[in-house]
Amino acid sequence: MRGWRWLAVVLAVACGAPPRGEAIRAGAKVGGVTIEPVLIEEVARAQGLEPRGALDALIDDALMAEGARERGPTAKVRWGLTSARARLTARRIAKEAMARGEPTDAEIEELVSFYWRRFRVPERVRVVHAVVLRRTPADSERGQKVARRIEQAVIAAKGVEGFEAAAAAVEADGFEVRVERLPGFAEDGRVVEGEGGMDLAFVHAAFGLRGAGETTGVVETRFGWHVIRLGERLAAWSASRDESRAALGGEALAKRAWREREGVLGRQRGGRSIEVLSSAERQMALIPVE
Repeated sequence: MRGWRWLAVVLAVACGAPPRGEAIRAGAKVGGVTIEPVLIEEVARAQGLEPRGALDALIDDALMAEGARERGPTAKVRWGLTSARARLTARRIAKEAMARGEPTDAEIEELVSFYWRRFRVPERVRVVHAVVLRRTPADSERGQKVARRIEQAVIAAKGVEGFEAAAAAVEADGFEVRVERLPGFAEDGRVVEGEGGMDLAFVHAAFGLRGAGETTGVVETRFGWHVIRLGERLAAWSASRDESRAALGGEALAKRAWREREGVLGRQRGGRSIEVLSSAERQMALIPVE
């Protein structure tokens, strides 16, 4: 390899080509391959090399590529060249997307909405409730009676602990009764302090309670019959525009680049037929994976 490079440099000097320092600024040409200055700069940055070292590496690659063309590339080499072009294209797409400037307000807002628990927390409530769980449609009358007994038992109970003790002491008449404190949830049913969502009939009843310690009557949902006590109501909170931008700007740019890449892939898929051979899965199963 070094012998080939020495020969290329000797020939370049003999033909009056500029010395290496000027070649770095102007690019280089090896056979039919042109090495642009921007490529030297990108390789130097990506591999942590000095420009001279990057140019040397690119000349090596170009000479090897010329040799491969002369000998006839194998399928593996052809695929390597195809993959290299694909990676360079993806890198260029990302660079162009980043070069369009700072994230727009819409790009930041999309991420704020996605990460709403961190950046835009809605008003939420925390409650304790007792529920008589539904077993069959025929349970309705008896289940409601148990729930009404719970409602009467907890009226005079003090605090969350008092509610829990009074509800648990009611005769369940064969039903399963659960008494539990729930994590904070918003008026649209989103669970703020955890995952998932709440039954909207339950949510509507809970948000109808205005002050801590207030208790509903019997509330029916698809799960059964509930008695709900408000523990606390917490105000909405939002991060400032600057805080959101500082935290999410990098991800917004990365998402922009990803969308550009997906757009290119989508257009290419739309214009080309892709067929996975029936033997592919069998062949992949033979590849050792550790």
